[in-house]
Amino acid sequence: EVGGRCLRCLTLSAAVARRVVADARVRHYPCCVVTTRGFSVYESDERVGREFLEELRREGVDYGQALDDLLVDPVLQITPFVSVEEEQRLREFTGECRMLRWHPGFTDITHPDADKGQALKLLKQAMGNPYTIACGDGANDVPMLEAADLGVAMGNAAGDVKARADFVTRTADEDGIGYLLSEILN
Repeated sequence: EVGGRCLRCLTLSAAVARRVVADARVRHYPCCVVTTRGFSVYESDERVGREFLEELRREGVDYGQALDDLLVDPVLQITPFVSVEEEQRLREFTGECRMLRWHPGFTDITHPDADKGQALKLLKQAMGNPYTIACGDGANDVPMLEAADLGVAMGNAAGDVKARADFVTRTADEDGIGYLLSEILN
């Protein structure tokens, strides 16, 4: 949003969202669902706690929603906690959706045109094309790093992410953004 105005809202088709969540129900794997109203987890287990909430420091998650209630609002993203092999099976019924594995424990399913690079381009346009700096550490950040005037990979990023960045800073735990800003300002 810019000035209270949504620039673009790309949602998954209701059919794809229902199919993925139904698959999670049948096969008993955790699935995070991001809607236009919130963020919820279906069938949470220790992987969600360890990989998603602790490693990625995600807070404000609703664990209490019933599965059918998750799909009342338009779905922006579904993150199933599946293996690479299971991800290939999911591709059979997700159509042209974008599936991106940026963490070994899960994959993100979004609208085919939804990525951080497109979001940054829209934001820049809405704000009069200011100079932008973007920082990231995962494969899902690469389009944003490439769209920014200065794309910065965190020190803990994978080699392919670092290779696509203009600058590599320290890790997040080593205050990489603070280090980047001190380098820019000095």
